[in-house]
Amino acid sequence: MDIHVSRSNFTSKKELIHELVTSLSQKGYVKSSYEEAIYKRELEFPTGLILDGAFNVAIPHAETEHVLKPAIHLAILNSEILWENMEDPDEVIPVHLVFLLCIKKPELVVPNLKALTDNVFSKPDIVSFLKTENDEEKIKEQLKTLITVNGQ
Repeated sequence: MDIHVSRSNFTSKKELIHELVTSLSQKGYVKSSYEEAIYKRELEFPTGLILDGAFNVAIPHAETEHVLKPAIHLAILNSEILWENMEDPDEVIPVHLVFLLCIKKPELVVPNLKALTDNVFSKPDIVSFLKTENDEEKIKEQLKTLITVNGQ
């Protein structure tokens, strides 16, 4: 799975999703339908997640039929944006890191989410490293070692 990392000054969830999906679409990772599919999924199943530690995350994604090649785009936000909480959709939470997932094989959706949860989200030191590290290559290498599932 290819990993993309960017530091971002987005001010809204919509702006962030649009820009990340546009970039991934131009690089051949997702179909043009991916952005709308994310919005629809977020309405039904928000992906903001409160973590133990200083930073919260969101993990927007859509059905695998909209993906051409597997990838993750980690957006490290310079300023938090508000995102609906997956545990209470009526609550909005400040989010600092966004992991936009592009998973091609349906059978790998749950294992990838589990790898992120077990190896990244449950470890405040790892989340803090991702938020504060300036070397994008170090971030990519760290993520590759923590979330590789079935060679992806």
